[in-house]
Amino acid sequence: MKKVAGVDVSKDWLDCAVDADGKCVRFANSTKGALKCEKFFRKVGIDFVVVEATGGYERPLCKVLWAQGLALTIANPRQVRAFA
Repeated sequence: MKKVAGVDVSKDWLDCAVDADGKCVRFANSTKGALKCEKFFRKVGIDFVVVEATGGYERPLCKVLWAQGLALTIANPRQVRAFA
């Protein structure tokens, strides 16, 4: 079974949820923060990441994850809200 993480993206932060109990880990929304986030995902065994599209603020993280070969998708925030 694959482990999936969700990332809520804002201008300043990447809030990463990896557990079903709702615990989150926060990283700065920068290239350095994205690299730390990717290392964290590898450490906890994440196979797939769902990233919220936020008008371009998600790009540094997506570039790092793609470059490191981690599978991800960019989710439409309207669809995420409808699902919630």
